[in-house]
Amino acid sequence: PQIILDAEEASRRSQILILSSQEIFEAQHRVKIFSFLLMIISSMELLTLLTLFVGQGTASSSEYGGEVPPGNPTDAPPSASNEVELRTWQPSDYVDTAISTFGFYVSLLGIKATTENTLQLARRYLGCLILVGIASNSYYYFLNIRDEETTAQERNFQLDQTSKYSQAFLGILPPLIVWVLCILRAYQFQSLIREAEEEAEQRTRGFVDTDSNGNDNSRVVEGTNSLPYGSGERNSTQSASSFNDLELQVDRGVSS
Repeated sequence: PQIILDAEEASRRSQILILSSQEIFEAQHRVKIFSFLLMIISSMELLTLLTLFVGQGTASSSEYGGEVPPGNPTDAPPSASNEVELRTWQPSDYVDTAISTFGFYVSLLGIKATTENTLQLARRYLGCLILVGIASNSYYYFLNIRDEETTAQERNFQLDQTSKYSQAFLGILPPLIVWVLCILRAYQFQSLIREAEEEAEQRTRGFVDTDSNGNDNSRVVEGTNSLPYGSGERNSTQSASSFNDLELQVDRGVSS
Protein backbone atom coordinates (compact mmCIF):
# COMPACT_ATOMS: atom_id res chain seq x y z
CA PRO A 1 0.00 0.00 0.00
CA GLN A 2 1.10 3.55 -0.75
CA ILE A 3 -0.20 6.83 0.71
CA ILE A 4 -0.11 9.73 -1.74
CA LEU A 5 -0.41 13.34 -0.48
CA ASP A 6 -1.09 16.16 -2.89
CA ALA A 7 0.53 19.56 -2.39
CA GLU A 8 -2.52 21.19 -0.82
CA GLU A 9 -3.04 18.41 1.70
CA ALA A 10 0.63 18.35 2.66
CA SER A 11 0.66 22.13 3.08
CA ARG A 12 -2.43 22.03 5.26
CA ARG A 13 -0.94 19.23 7.35
CA SER A 14 2.34 21.10 7.87
CA GLN A 15 0.54 24.36 8.70
CA ILE A 16 -1.62 22.63 11.31
CA LEU A 17 1.49 21.24 12.99
CA ILE A 18 3.17 24.66 13.04
CA LEU A 19 0.10 26.64 14.13
CA SER A 20 -0.35 24.37 17.14
CA SER A 21 2.79 25.79 18.76
CA GLN A 22 2.62 27.63 22.08
CA GLU A 23 4.02 30.90 20.69
CA ILE A 24 1.35 31.28 18.03
CA PHE A 25 -1.35 30.29 20.51
CA GLU A 26 -0.29 33.12 22.85
CA ALA A 27 -0.17 35.60 19.95
CA GLN A 28 -3.70 34.59 18.93
CA HIS A 29 -4.91 35.03 22.49
CA ARG A 30 -3.45 38.55 22.75
CA VAL A 31 -4.91 39.65 19.42
CA LYS A 32 -8.33 38.33 20.43
CA ILE A 33 -8.23 40.25 23.72
CA PHE A 34 -7.34 43.55 22.02
CA SER A 35 -9.93 42.90 19.31
CA PHE A 36 -12.67 42.36 21.88
CA LEU A 37 -11.53 45.50 23.71
CA LEU A 38 -11.73 47.51 20.51
CA MET A 39 -15.16 46.05 19.79
CA ILE A 40 -16.49 47.07 23.22
CA ILE A 41 -15.10 50.62 22.96
CA SER A 42 -16.40 51.10 19.41
CA SER A 43 -19.83 49.72 20.32
CA MET A 44 -20.17 52.04 23.32
CA GLU A 45 -19.12 55.03 21.24
CA LEU A 46 -21.60 54.15 18.49
CA LEU A 47 -24.42 53.78 21.00
CA THR A 48 -23.58 57.17 22.49
CA LEU A 49 -23.52 58.80 19.07
CA LEU A 50 -26.78 57.12 18.15
CA THR A 51 -28.40 58.55 21.27
CA LEU A 52 -27.15 62.02 20.38
CA PHE A 53 -28.32 61.67 16.80
CA VAL A 54 -31.80 60.60 17.83
CA GLY A 55 -31.64 63.70 19.94
CA GLN A 56 -33.06 64.65 23.20
CA GLY A 57 -32.17 68.27 22.60
CA THR A 58 -31.55 70.28 25.68
CA ALA A 59 -33.17 69.47 28.97
CA SER A 60 -33.44 71.55 32.08
CA SER A 61 -32.89 70.01 35.44
CA SER A 62 -32.59 71.49 38.86
CA GLU A 63 -30.95 70.09 41.93
CA TYR A 64 -34.26 68.33 42.68
CA GLY A 65 -34.28 66.56 39.31
CA GLY A 66 -36.46 69.15 37.57
CA GLU A 67 -39.36 68.83 40.04
CA VAL A 68 -40.21 71.31 42.78
CA PRO A 69 -40.84 69.52 46.06
CA PRO A 70 -43.99 70.39 47.96
CA GLY A 71 -43.52 73.20 50.42
CA ASN A 72 -44.46 76.78 51.10
CA PRO A 73 -46.19 78.26 48.03
CA THR A 74 -44.55 81.58 48.77
CA ASP A 75 -41.05 80.14 48.24
CA ALA A 76 -39.10 81.46 45.29
CA PRO A 77 -38.82 79.14 42.28
CA PRO A 78 -35.51 77.43 41.56
CA SER A 79 -32.88 79.59 39.98
CA ALA A 80 -32.31 79.34 36.26
CA SER A 81 -28.58 78.99 36.90
CA ASN A 82 -29.18 75.39 37.93
CA GLU A 83 -30.18 74.43 34.39
CA VAL A 84 -27.82 71.95 32.75
CA GLU A 85 -27.44 71.93 29.00
CA LEU A 86 -26.94 68.48 27.54
CA ARG A 87 -24.53 67.83 24.73
CA THR A 88 -26.10 68.00 21.28
CA TRP A 89 -25.09 66.59 17.93
CA GLN A 90 -22.13 68.38 16.37
CA PRO A 91 -20.61 68.20 12.87
CA SER A 92 -17.47 66.55 14.26
CA ASP A 93 -19.62 63.63 15.43
CA TYR A 94 -19.89 62.45 11.83
CA VAL A 95 -16.14 61.87 11.84
CA ASP A 96 -16.38 60.09 15.18
CA THR A 97 -19.13 57.86 13.79
CA ALA A 98 -17.02 56.90 10.78
CA ILE A 99 -13.97 56.13 12.97
CA SER A 100 -16.03 54.08 15.45
CA THR A 101 -17.71 52.12 12.65
CA PHE A 102 -14.34 51.39 11.07
CA GLY A 103 -12.97 50.37 14.47
CA PHE A 104 -15.84 47.92 14.94
CA TYR A 105 -15.06 46.40 11.53
CA VAL A 106 -11.37 46.10 12.42
CA SER A 107 -12.23 44.29 15.66
CA LEU A 108 -14.30 41.74 13.73
CA LEU A 109 -11.47 41.39 11.23
CA GLY A 110 -9.01 40.65 14.05
CA ILE A 111 -11.24 37.94 15.48
CA LYS A 112 -11.63 36.40 12.02
CA ALA A 113 -7.85 36.53 11.45
CA THR A 114 -7.18 34.61 14.68
CA THR A 115 -9.78 32.02 13.68
CA GLU A 116 -8.71 31.32 10.08
CA ASN A 117 -4.96 31.98 10.62
CA THR A 118 -4.19 33.16 7.08
CA LEU A 119 -1.48 35.61 6.13
CA GLN A 120 -3.83 37.70 3.98
CA LEU A 121 -6.23 38.35 6.86
CA ALA A 122 -3.36 39.02 9.29
CA ARG A 123 -1.88 41.63 6.95
CA ARG A 124 -5.26 43.25 6.34
CA TYR A 125 -5.93 43.40 10.08
CA LEU A 126 -2.55 45.01 10.76
CA GLY A 127 -3.00 47.64 8.04
CA CYS A 128 -6.55 48.52 9.07
CA LEU A 129 -5.55 48.66 12.73
CA ILE A 130 -2.80 51.17 11.94
CA LEU A 131 -5.24 53.32 9.95
CA VAL A 132 -7.95 53.36 12.61
CA GLY A 133 -5.36 54.03 15.33
CA ILE A 134 -3.97 57.05 13.49
CA ALA A 135 -7.47 58.35 12.74
CA SER A 136 -8.72 57.93 16.31
CA ASN A 137 -5.73 59.57 17.98
CA SER A 138 -5.70 62.43 15.47
CA TYR A 139 -9.40 63.06 16.05
CA TYR A 140 -9.12 63.20 19.84
CA TYR A 141 -5.96 65.30 19.55
CA PHE A 142 -7.95 67.82 17.51
CA LEU A 143 -10.76 67.76 20.09
CA ASN A 144 -8.31 68.39 22.93
CA ILE A 145 -6.83 71.38 21.11
CA ARG A 146 -10.29 72.79 20.51
CA ASP A 147 -11.25 72.32 24.16
CA GLU A 148 -8.08 74.07 25.28
CA GLU A 149 -8.86 77.05 23.04
CA THR A 150 -12.48 77.19 24.22
CA THR A 151 -11.42 77.10 27.86
CA ALA A 152 -8.90 79.87 27.28
CA GLN A 153 -11.53 82.07 25.62
CA GLU A 154 -14.02 81.53 28.43
CA ARG A 155 -11.45 82.46 31.07
CA ASN A 156 -10.07 85.38 29.04
CA PHE A 157 -6.41 84.50 29.18
CA GLN A 158 -3.75 84.09 26.53
CA LEU A 159 -2.90 80.46 25.83
CA ASP A 160 0.65 79.54 24.93
CA GLN A 161 0.90 77.48 21.73
CA THR A 162 3.45 75.08 23.21
CA SER A 163 1.34 74.55 26.30
CA LYS A 164 -1.78 74.05 24.20
CA TYR A 165 -0.26 71.29 22.06
CA SER A 166 1.50 69.62 24.97
CA GLN A 167 -1.68 69.48 27.04
CA ALA A 168 -3.57 68.09 24.07
CA PHE A 169 -0.92 65.41 23.56
CA LEU A 170 -0.94 64.42 27.22
CA GLY A 171 -4.67 63.94 26.94
CA ILE A 172 -4.30 61.26 24.25
CA LEU A 173 -1.17 59.65 25.71
CA PRO A 174 -2.88 56.80 27.67
CA PRO A 175 -5.01 55.59 24.73
CA LEU A 176 -2.02 56.08 22.43
CA ILE A 177 -0.01 53.58 24.50
CA VAL A 178 -2.84 51.06 24.22
CA TRP A 179 -2.98 51.55 20.45
CA VAL A 180 0.76 50.99 20.16
CA LEU A 181 0.47 47.73 22.12
CA CYS A 182 -2.36 46.59 19.85
CA ILE A 183 -0.32 47.32 16.73
CA LEU A 184 2.76 45.55 18.12
CA ARG A 185 0.75 42.43 18.97
CA ALA A 186 -0.86 42.45 15.53
CA TYR A 187 2.56 42.74 13.88
CA GLN A 188 3.88 39.87 15.98
CA PHE A 189 0.91 37.72 15.01
CA GLN A 190 1.36 38.57 11.32
CA SER A 191 5.07 37.70 11.49
CA LEU A 192 4.38 34.33 13.10
CA ILE A 193 1.75 33.49 10.48
CA ARG A 194 4.17 34.43 7.70
CA GLU A 195 6.90 32.24 9.18
CA ALA A 196 4.42 29.39 9.61
CA GLU A 197 3.34 29.57 5.98
CA GLU A 198 6.94 29.71 4.75
CA GLU A 199 7.88 26.69 6.85
CA ALA A 200 4.76 24.85 5.69
CA GLU A 201 5.69 25.60 2.09
CA GLN A 202 9.19 24.23 2.65
CA ARG A 203 7.78 21.06 4.17
CA THR A 204 5.38 20.70 1.27
CA ARG A 205 8.24 20.97 -1.20
CA GLY A 206 10.11 18.34 0.78
CA PHE A 207 7.12 15.99 0.64
CA VAL A 208 6.68 16.53 -3.08
CA ASP A 209 10.40 16.06 -3.84
CA THR A 210 10.56 12.91 -1.72
CA ASP A 211 7.50 11.49 -3.45
CA SER A 212 8.82 12.26 -6.93
CA ASN A 213 12.27 10.82 -6.15
CA GLY A 214 10.71 7.68 -4.76
CA ASN A 215 8.62 7.18 -7.88
CA ASP A 216 11.66 7.71 -10.15
CA ASN A 217 13.78 5.22 -8.21
CA SER A 218 11.03 2.62 -8.29
CA ARG A 219 10.73 3.07 -12.05
CA VAL A 220 14.47 2.62 -12.52
CA VAL A 221 14.57 -0.55 -10.41
CA GLU A 222 11.52 -1.88 -12.19
CA GLY A 223 13.13 -1.16 -15.55
CA THR A 224 16.35 -3.02 -14.69
CA ASN A 225 14.69 -6.08 -13.16
CA SER A 226 11.83 -6.52 -15.65
CA LEU A 227 11.34 -6.77 -19.37
CA PRO A 228 8.57 -5.52 -21.58
CA TYR A 229 5.49 -7.62 -21.99
CA GLY A 230 6.08 -10.56 -24.34
CA SER A 231 9.88 -10.40 -24.13
CA GLY A 232 10.29 -12.99 -21.37
CA GLU A 233 10.04 -15.97 -23.74
CA ARG A 234 12.54 -14.46 -26.13
CA ASN A 235 15.00 -13.88 -23.35
CA SER A 236 14.71 -17.46 -22.16
CA THR A 237 15.06 -18.77 -25.75
CA GLN A 238 18.19 -16.70 -26.34
CA SER A 239 19.78 -17.85 -23.08
CA ALA A 240 18.97 -21.50 -23.89
CA SER A 241 20.48 -21.26 -27.39
CA SER A 242 23.63 -19.62 -26.06
CA PHE A 243 23.93 -22.39 -23.45
CA ASN A 244 23.61 -25.08 -26.15
CA ASP A 245 26.30 -23.37 -28.24
CA LEU A 246 28.61 -23.41 -25.22
CA GLU A 247 28.03 -27.18 -24.73
CA LEU A 248 28.88 -27.83 -28.38
CA GLN A 249 32.08 -25.88 -28.08
CA VAL A 250 33.06 -27.83 -24.98
CA ASP A 251 32.29 -31.21 -26.67
CA ARG A 252 34.37 -30.27 -29.69
CA GLY A 253 37.28 -29.28 -27.49
CA VAL A 254 37.16 -32.59 -25.64
CA SER A 255 36.93 -34.68 -28.80
CA SER A 256 39.82 -32.89 -30.39
